[in-house]
Amino acid sequence: MTEEKNIAILRNEKSDTILIGILEKYKLQETDGVVLKKAISHELFNETIVIGLTRDLILEKISNKGFLDALHKELKTSKEVTKNIALDIINNLIPLLEKVPEDKLEEYNRKNRPKLKINKEDTEKSATEKKEAFARAKEELMKKIGVAPAGATPSDEAPMPYTKNPDIADVEENAKTIEHVQQKTESAPVIEKPTEKKVDPYKEPVD
Repeated sequence: MTEEKNIAILRNEKSDTILIGILEKYKLQETDGVVLKKAISHELFNETIVIGLTRDLILEKISNKGFLDALHKELKTSKEVTKNIALDIINNLIPLLEKVPEDKLEEYNRKNRPKLKINKEDTEKSATEKKEAFARAKEELMKKIGVAPAGATPSDEAPMPYTKNPDIADVEENAKTIEHVQQKTESAPVIEKPTEKKVDPYKEPVD
């Protein structure tokens, strides 16, 4: 017989799916009420019973007949149903379980560590997300320095730093000043510069 303390029985996602399927198939899943009742009375759940007996069978702690009898007794199922449960466990569940010596567990976990699968769709998605993140960061930066992003409406534009919006009174006062200067410019007399008469060297002077 194999020593139990030196062997670890490892489950995985596929084996758990098969286990749940077996419990559902033979109506061994328990309601919340039954679970609560068993928890209070410290009874074993059906799933725990199946896992424990399966482990004992793999480790050769019990024979096939002992496995069958224990299932019948603990699950309280008929002999025919118990036989079908045992066949499902032996044919479908046990092949998915692994026996690993406990002193080899670290090495096993290192070798069988799930690898990240990268496909074309994941790569394209990642590139798109990077572009979107860059665009958002660029837009935030432009807002901080007072530059409106492309396609923004005038109301969306960030105010330029150190720019003070003039009051209405200041605008009216500036308009009056400009008008006064324009009127003053228009009313000022125009001084024409006298033109010098050119002397004809061939013409005799008149006394």
